[in-house]
Amino acid sequence: MKSNNKLHRLIQITLLALFMYSTFSPVSADEIADLKKQLEILAQKIEMLEQNRNEAQVLQVSTETVPVKDMVLAGDVPGFWKIPGTDTSMNISGFIRTHMIYDLGPRPSSNGGDVASIRRALLEDDPEYNNRGQVRLGARDARFSIETYTPTDFGQMHTFIQADFKGDPDNKAARATTNRSNANLRHGYGELGNFLMGHTYSAYLDNTVYGDKVDATGPQGRTMVRQAQIRYTHHYDDERELAFAIENPYADFFFANDENSHDGYPDLTMHYRHETDGWMYQFGAMVRRMGIKQVDPFPADDEVFGWGLNHSGMYWFPEGKDRLTWNVNFGDGIGRYLESGAFQGASITPDGKLDTQFGYGGFMTYKHWWTETISSNLDFGMSAFKLNPDEDPRANKRLYSSHINMIWTPIKQLEFGLEYVWGHREVHDGRTGYVSRLQINSILNF
Repeated sequence: MKSNNKLHRLIQITLLALFMYSTFSPVSADEIADLKKQLEILAQKIEMLEQNRNEAQVLQVSTETVPVKDMVLAGDVPGFWKIPGTDTSMNISGFIRTHMIYDLGPRPSSNGGDVASIRRALLEDDPEYNNRGQVRLGARDARFSIETYTPTDFGQMHTFIQADFKGDPDNKAARATTNRSNANLRHGYGELGNFLMGHTYSAYLDNTVYGDKVDATGPQGRTMVRQAQIRYTHHYDDERELAFAIENPYADFFFANDENSHDGYPDLTMHYRHETDGWMYQFGAMVRRMGIKQVDPFPADDEVFGWGLNHSGMYWFPEGKDRLTWNVNFGDGIGRYLESGAFQGASITPDGKLDTQFGYGGFMTYKHWWTETISSNLDFGMSAFKLNPDEDPRANKRLYSSHINMIWTPIKQLEFGLEYVWGHREVHDGRTGYVSRLQINSILNF
């Protein structure tokens, strides 16, 4: 500020000298005009200097009022911002999905009919089997996410938490008035270095090969398990990784409940993944132990091992407008690690022992981009479970599913989808059921 004051005084002295020179010296009209022009230029410079000084004073006052550490700044990750007073970069995101469903066949009984769950398709002798042509609108798949990155002495710490609103779907009294739903934790985990701890997708599965769908379930043959875990991932390079995890156990044999099931050991999972620009493949493995306690009418305790193996892959066609993905999944006692296999990991023999059930399945998905904003997906999947003499005849034996759709994304924040879903269910006693559904939705991302 002192340098500006000195300059201001120098200009004043110069103006005074020019004035005295023009007053006491004989000058011509051209000289007077030239002096006037110089005076005007000097006056403009003085005005600019005054304006700059005032702006500097305002900036000084603002920085004194709001310290830099309390200002909202851009984060270290694109799209994130710094939490004032910290080194943590944060982002809030999510979407609101509104769907309208028209059932050409019987409405599936799961989640209030919001999803086309093939494993719960109504069987042909069900009283509601012929109740077709039903319409349903909903927005319970809306999601809300908070993500952070924080630098530490041990590397970048990453956290992610996400919720949807699919809780308590069968509360008919609430659906008749407010259609409210409880929040449901989808993901909640943190990563530091090579370690992940929290609730997220099992290390056994590969969710990158699931095609884009309007319906939230399927295809058959996949694995969809989110649970608490501690995972270690070793990255060989940008293309290859190997992951191991201990995960939450759950004994899902026939008629399992909190009284007769015993979970004494965590599930062990792993995968190896190799990914390039044109293709990807992954192999996964799982080992689990299920136990049954001596609870009347079961006469003895017992434990059995279950296992599962899967392979998934992705191939991009040369021109980049088509993509093919696939998944093969099988194992003895695989149960909930195979779509529609929950509570079919094992059956109870007459003497109270557990007998593991063999299951297998897979799917294939083809995706085509018609334009930069319009794409279509077609998939077909199946799951099957081997029949043991002592298992529940009402349990699922074989299931098929297919989705075909068209998805339009005019802008990044907006998406529209139209889809047809078909599914077939067969249980061990020979009865069958099916799903036939049209569904449209809109997604508003934020």
